[in-house]
Amino acid sequence: MKTFMPSLAVLFATLIALSSFAQSPAASPATASSPSAAQAATAGGQPNPQEMMKQMMEFSKLNENHKLLSGLDGNWNYTIKFWMNPDPNAKPQESKGTATRKNVMGGSLRRDGCVR
Repeated sequence: MKTFMPSLAVLFATLIALSSFAQSPAASPATASSPSAAQAATAGGQPNPQEMMKQMMEFSKLNENHKLLSGLDGNWNYTIKFWMNPDPNAKPQESKGTATRKNVMGGSLRRDGCVR
């Protein structure tokens, strides 16, 4: 009797825990709220290749973000500090270098010549 009651309690706790981990067949909110994603998916759950290519071509076009990145053009000197010792009072190690950045392909940013 001493082991029966604890065993029964463990059994009920397991049943309650299993029901909380069960998956419901309802659609996820991301799929339900995105009609284009639902239309682009084929019966096998894979995206439509033509729709995917169309989206990738749209994403590859230059936009206002590329104009913002043009402000990074030029020669840059940098110093990186990092702590290898877990002691917060320890002196950090440093790495210094230079970088040359310029726009290519009509607005994409490229980094050249990282030198330590």
